Amino acid sequence: MPELYSVSKTHNKFYVVKNSKEISSNNQRFMFNSKKEAESFIYKIMRLNCEISTDLLTLFYYSAKLSKNSTKKIIRLIIERLTFDNLLYLSPSDEELNEIIKKNYKKYVYIFEKEFNLKFKFIKNPLGFQKKLPSKNFKTYLNKLNNDQITVFFKFTQLTNSPILTYLFYEKNIDIERFYYLSNFEDIYNEKKWGLTQEKEIVNNNLKKTFKNLSNFFRLIL
Repeated sequence: MPELYSVSKTHNKFYVVKNSKEISSNNQRFMFNSKKEAESFIYKIMRLNCEISTDLLTLFYYSAKLSKNSTKKIIRLIIERLTFDNLLYLSPSDEELNEIIKKNYKKYVYIFEKEFNLKFKFIKNPLGFQKKLPSKNFKTYLNKLNNDQITVFFKFTQLTNSPILTYLFYEKNIDIERFYYLSNFEDIYNEKKWGLTQEKEIVNNNLKKTFKNLSNFFRLIL
């Protein structure tokens, strides 16, 4: 049965309705300031011509509500996160792990360095960070992304703490399985070494679900 979307109006605000039920996510209603804005959102979703989960609708709504100022803030946060990119941290004590990390990560770091004329250092101190990064080229790249694109880039950066890996996935240098593996390599290494608790298994499953949702969103906006 095809999904039917419409617009309802309450107190001069417009809300998206799906199959006669108002859509909400985490108690947040899909609210727009004008009927035209709400209808434009529905048209975009309907053009995808497939069933869209509430999680994906939430991402599309987030994208639709981005303003120029909020996009600038997101770009600033991504660039700040590059200074503390999780890909560039080593273990302060496990040299065996560090050798594996360098072997797995160096070629990916190099791709990013070459593309944006940057130079990174691997850091052992968990309080350390990259210094004096000339981020102009990377900022120019981010400024060219549209709302949907910057949404998926930002959400993946938040999830992985790695703009570098996010860029590599976005530009299809790595697939989603490799993206997940590289961004969680230290956890996977320790789980193989020490075992997996039930609590950590739940965390991993939730993380994989979020990766899948963002990957599906990325696939739909291509």
